Amino acid sequence: DWSSDVCSSDLAFWGDAMSSRLEQWWVVAVAAAVGLTVGAGAVNSQVQSLFLGPVTQEFHWTRGQYFIVSIPATMLGAVVMPLLGTAADRWGIRTVHIPGIIAYGLMTMALVFLTGDMTQYLIFMLAHSAFAMWQSPPLYAKATSAWADKRRGLALAICMAGNGVGNFMTPPICAWLISNYGWRGGRIGMGLLVILVAV
Repeated sequence: DWSSDVCSSDLAFWGDAMSSRLEQWWVVAVAAAVGLTVGAGAVNSQVQSLFLGPVTQEFHWTRGQYFIVSIPATMLGAVVMPLLGTAADRWGIRTVHIPGIIAYGLMTMALVFLTGDMTQYLIFMLAHSAFAMWQSPPLYAKATSAWADKRRGLALAICMAGNGVGNFMTPPICAWLISNYGWRGGRIGMGLLVILVAV
C-alpha cells in the first residue's frame, strides 16, 4: 500500500545516504591529516627551540628561564584535554573545534607582545598551551572515526600521518620566517599558518 511504499522509499534514501557518507571517510581522514600538519606538536613543540636564541638574547634570559614554563603548561594541558573531549561530546566537534583552532592561531600570534616580564611570559604560555589542546590529535581522531566504519584503522592512520608531515614541514618554514622577519615574524607566521590551513 501507499504507506509501505513511502516507508520503503525512505529506507532506500537513508540507506543510500549512509552508504555515500561511509564512502567519503577518506576525504575526512585526509582533511584531518592536513589540519594536523599545523597541529600543536608541529607549531609548538617542534619549533620551540628555534625561538630560544633570539628570545633569550633580546630579554637576557637563561635557557632555564625560557623552558621553565613547559612544566606547568604540560600539566595544564592534561587538565584541559578531558574537558575538551567532554565539550565535543556534548556540543559537537565542529562547534567546539573551529573556534579553538582560531583562538590557538591568534594566541600564537599574541606571543609577539612579550616584553621580557616572566609573569607575563608564564600567563601567555599557559594560555597558549591550553588552546593548543584544540589543535591536537584527539578531536581530529574523533571526527575521522565518526565517518569511518570498516576502515577505521586506516582512516585513523591517514589522519595521524599529518603529525609526521607537520613535524617535518614546519621547522624549516619557521626558521625561514625567523631568519627574514625576526622571532616575532615567526610567531605571526606560525599563527597565520594554523588558521589558514586548519580552518
